[in-house]
Amino acid sequence: MTRIKLSVLIAWVSIIWAQPSWEIVRFVPWRGVDPFYDVCFLPGTQTGWAVGCAYRDTNFAYYGAVAHTTDGGRTWVPQMATGKAIYFVDENHGWTAGGSGTIYHTTDGGQTWTIQTTPITQALYAISFIDTLMGWAFGLYGYVLHTTDAGNTWEIQYQFSDKYGCMDGVFKDSLNGWVCGYDTIDGKIYKTTNGGNTWNVLSPGTNFNFYGIDFYDLNLGWAVTSGWGIVTATTDGGNSWSAQQIEGFSFLDVKFADASSGWIVGGEIDGLSAIYNSTNGGATWQEQNNPTYNELWGVAASSRSDAWAVGRYGTILHTSDGGNNWEYQAGGASNNLINIDAPDTLHIWAVGDWERTVLHSSDGGLTWEHQMVGDGYGYLWDVSFADSFNGATVGGFDLIYTTTDGGQNWTRRSTGGDFAWWGVEWISPLKGWIVDVNSGVIKYTADGGNTWTTQYSGIYFTDVMFLNDTLGWACGFTFSNSKVAKTTNGQTWTSCTLPTQRILNGIDFVSPNLGWVVGENGEIYKSTDGGITWDSLHNDTLGTADLYKVDFVDSLNGWIISGHERKIFRTRDGGNTWVTDRVLPLHAGGGSNFRGLVALDTLHSWACMSDGIILRYGTTTHIKEETKVQKPRAESPKMEIYPNPFHNKTTIKFEIRNPKSEMSLRIYDASGRLVRQWDYETIRQSDKIIWDGSDDAGHQVSAGVYFVRLESEDYKQVEKILLLH
Repeated sequence: MTRIKLSVLIAWVSIIWAQPSWEIVRFVPWRGVDPFYDVCFLPGTQTGWAVGCAYRDTNFAYYGAVAHTTDGGRTWVPQMATGKAIYFVDENHGWTAGGSGTIYHTTDGGQTWTIQTTPITQALYAISFIDTLMGWAFGLYGYVLHTTDAGNTWEIQYQFSDKYGCMDGVFKDSLNGWVCGYDTIDGKIYKTTNGGNTWNVLSPGTNFNFYGIDFYDLNLGWAVTSGWGIVTATTDGGNSWSAQQIEGFSFLDVKFADASSGWIVGGEIDGLSAIYNSTNGGATWQEQNNPTYNELWGVAASSRSDAWAVGRYGTILHTSDGGNNWEYQAGGASNNLINIDAPDTLHIWAVGDWERTVLHSSDGGLTWEHQMVGDGYGYLWDVSFADSFNGATVGGFDLIYTTTDGGQNWTRRSTGGDFAWWGVEWISPLKGWIVDVNSGVIKYTADGGNTWTTQYSGIYFTDVMFLNDTLGWACGFTFSNSKVAKTTNGQTWTSCTLPTQRILNGIDFVSPNLGWVVGENGEIYKSTDGGITWDSLHNDTLGTADLYKVDFVDSLNGWIISGHERKIFRTRDGGNTWVTDRVLPLHAGGGSNFRGLVALDTLHSWACMSDGIILRYGTTTHIKEETKVQKPRAESPKMEIYPNPFHNKTTIKFEIRNPKSEMSLRIYDASGRLVRQWDYETIRQSDKIIWDGSDDAGHQVSAGVYFVRLESEDYKQVEKILLLH
C-alpha cells in the first residue's frame, strides 16, 4: 500500500464510546493439522456429520473433531469425538473410527460420545454398520474388527496380510461386504459373502492403490485409486469390473446417491482439489468446478442434488444443484495467512497459504470472501493495493497477480525468472515494485505488470514501501550484514548497512526522514535522516522473537508484530518504549503466529496470523470472543535449530511427545520448493537431525533462507533458517 498516512479522521454518524482494542474479526474454528477425513449424511435429509478436523474457540479451547449439522451445513456445531471415519445408521446411532484402534459411539446424535474398547492399537480408516447393532471396522495391518452389540465388544474377525492396509470398507447386509486397500506390491479389493469370516480377492481391472469404495446395492459398486486416477465399477457385485483412468488425478473417496448419480473426490497429482460427477452410474465422469485448492478426502450425498465434500484445513463444501455450483460451508485455505493490506478503512486483502489464498473484505473486516487467483501451488507472500480496485499479490515461483477490479479477476504476470517475490508495493493502476529474496533484485513496472525492469540487485530483499511514486525504501540482508536500499527518483537505488547481521523483515516510513525497520531477535532500528543512519531501539519488552512487520500512522503511534511470541506491540512515543497490545496463546495444533500488519490511523489497523485468524484494531467488533476457561491441552513438542545462521551444518533438535503420532520433517526454500525431507522411521530413532545443506539427491543447495517444517497428526511448527556459504 502507498504509505499516505491519514491525518484527518472521518467523523461517523454515530459516536462509539468503546475503548479501542484488538479483536478477532475472522476466525476459522475448524482448524489444525488434520483435515476432515470423512463425511456422512442420512439419505434424503439435511442431517450429517464430518470427522477429523479439530474445533477450537477463540481461546483455542478444544471442543472435539466432529462437526454436526441438521440444516444441510448452513451451521455446523462441534462434538467431542475424533477419528478418521464416521458412520451413522440413523439420526441417533453413530460411530467414529481412528488412530490407535480408537472407536467412539453415540446414541443421541453426537451430543455425547463414549469411547469403546478394541483389541488393537493400529489405526482404523473405515467403519460400516447395517443396523444399530452389527458393524465392522477396517484398518492397518489388514485388521477387520466386528461387533454384534453396537460396539460394546469388538473382536478381530479377520486379518489380511499384515502388509495390507484396509483403507475403506462397506457392508450392505449381514453377509455381503467389500474392502479395498493396498499392500507393498499393489492394490486389492476383497469381498465376503459370509459376514466377514472369509474374504475372496477380486479382479478390479487395476492394481493401483485403492482408497475409496462404495456400493449402492448388492450389485452396483465403485472404487477409486490414489496416484493414478483410476475409477472402476461393477454391476454384478464385484465379479467383473470396468476400469477407466482420469489422468493427472488422485482420488480418495467415492459415494453414490442412487444408482446413477455419484461423486469422486481427491486432488490433482500435486495435491490440488478435484471433484468429478457421474449421472450414468459411473460410465462417464465430468469434472466440476469448486472454490478450493485444498485436497478433498471425503464425499457424501443425501440426494442427487445435495452433496458435501470435505478435506484439508477443515474444508467443507456443499452443492444443492448436483454439483453445478459448490460453495464453502466451513474451513478453507486459511492455515497460513502471511500478509495483509488495506487502501482504506473498508477494503482489506489478506494473502498466503500454499494454495494461493486471497481473502477480501469490503466492510472493514467484518466479513470475508475467497478470491481465486489461479491454479497450482505456491505461497503468496505479500499484497498491496493502491486503491480499492488496483492491486497486486506476489509469491514464490515467480508468482505475480494483478487486478483492476478489486480482485474479482486476477491476471497472471511473470518476469521470466526463478524468483521468490517477498514484497510488493502498488502505488497506482500502472506503477509498482516487487522485491526478491532469492537472487536479491528490485523490479519495476510502469504498465500494470505487463513488462518489468530490473532496477537494483545485490540484497536479499524481504519488504518494500513507498511514500509516493519516487521516494521508497526496501530492507533485507546479505550474508554479512543487514541492508536498507533507498530511491529518491523511483528508478535508481543506493544502500546503507545497519549495525546488525540479522535478517530484516519489515520497513516503514511516515515522512521523507522518519522511518523504522524490524527483524530477527527483536531488532528495531529508527532513522531520522531518511535511512542514511539507523539507531537501535533495543528494549526488554520485545524479547528475542522474530519481528515481522512494523507500521506507523504518524511520528509517535505505531505497531509491531512478533511471530512466535504471538504478540502485537504498540508505541505512542515513536518507538522509544513499547507495550504489549495483544497476545494470543499457542494452541495444540501449532501455528497462530502473527505474520502481517497494516495500520491506517490510530483507530483502523489489521493483523493476520499463520492459522487464518485476522484481528482488527478499533472500536467495533464482529465476532464475540469466548471468555470460557481454557481446557487443558496436551503439551506440544518443541523444535530448536542451532546454530542459525549456519555455514556447514546445523542441528535440528525436537521432542517426540506421542510416539504413536507419525511425524515428518521437511525443509523448503524461500519459494516454497521442497528441498529435503526425513520420514517418520528416521525421526523416531533420534531426537535430532543434522542438516548439512544438501537436498534429497545429495547436492549442496545455494545459500539463502530456508524453512524447516516439523509436523505430526496434532502439531505443526515452522522455523526460518539462514544458510551461509
